Amino acid sequence: MKTDLLKQFRFVSRKKTINFERKLITFVIFLIITTIIWFFNILHKEYTTDFVVPVDIVNINKDLIPVSSDDKTVMVKIRSSGFGLLNFLYNHKDYRIMLDASLLLSEKDLNSKIVRIGESSWYFIERFKRSFGNNVTIISVLPDSFNIEFAKAHSRAIPVKHRVNYKVPKLYVQIKNPLIFPDSVRISGPVSLIDTMKYCYTEMIDVGNIHADTSFYVGIDLPHNYRGYPDKVKIDFFIDRYSEKSFSLKPVLLNKPDSLNIIFYPELVDVRLSVALRIYNTLKKEDVIVYADFSKRNLNSNTITLELGKLPEGVFNPVLFPLSVEFLVKMK
Repeated sequence: MKTDLLKQFRFVSRKKTINFERKLITFVIFLIITTIIWFFNILHKEYTTDFVVPVDIVNINKDLIPVSSDDKTVMVKIRSSGFGLLNFLYNHKDYRIMLDASLLLSEKDLNSKIVRIGESSWYFIERFKRSFGNNVTIISVLPDSFNIEFAKAHSRAIPVKHRVNYKVPKLYVQIKNPLIFPDSVRISGPVSLIDTMKYCYTEMIDVGNIHADTSFYVGIDLPHNYRGYPDKVKIDFFIDRYSEKSFSLKPVLLNKPDSLNIIFYPELVDVRLSVALRIYNTLKKEDVIVYADFSKRNLNSNTITLELGKLPEGVFNPVLFPLSVEFLVKMK
């Protein structure tokens, strides 16, 4: 009895599942058909859109540089069906138009201070009609008049400053400022602007931590209507580990009258230095000089403030102890 009931229950459950699956399949089929019909209706309608076309100036004299805006594009407004627009945009996604400067300029034009290369919107409309065919209708082209202005280039050598962000980690030291080679580049640009330039910059880059002597080639950052030669410079960084080194030195007396004998106390002073490892073993006490300028003495306390001479390259963070010495004067 229980077995018959169980079989009957399974049969009913299976029948409901089959009915649900059939309804679901029917719904999905109708949904797909409806979507296709809706999509075709949408694509058969007409639409208007803007299509931006880049304009390339070719065969331009190398002595001419652009001085106007670098926006070398025209915008064409087109109308077509959805099918036509999809086909047009796919087939013209890399479409560009070229203006041949050699055909548009005469010798007289080239001798002018400002040389203008351009065409009217009617020129572009005719070109677009031939290129686009009958699938689309051209409504308008902007701007009404397309013009790019050029001028003869003026050039001069301009110093370069770097814009490289970097860090020197702990226990390392920068031995000297970065060197740029070449330190000047020849810049060509509009004469009215290039005469006002005092220096130019490299491109901005971030190289993070620098642990050793390193070189980078970095491009020159110039406006669109400037040219630089060379267009890259090499920047040398001088980084090394360092350690401390100390010397006991006798100050060198300056500006002492010949009629006097001067005695210092203390006779020797300590100098503690941070020294790059590359010169640590070769640095001698004779390379470091401490001066005591008698003309700068303090008469109230009979002391002279000590001064360090120029330190060798790779020597940093000098610490003097004491900072001044007492002096006694003896007549000869």
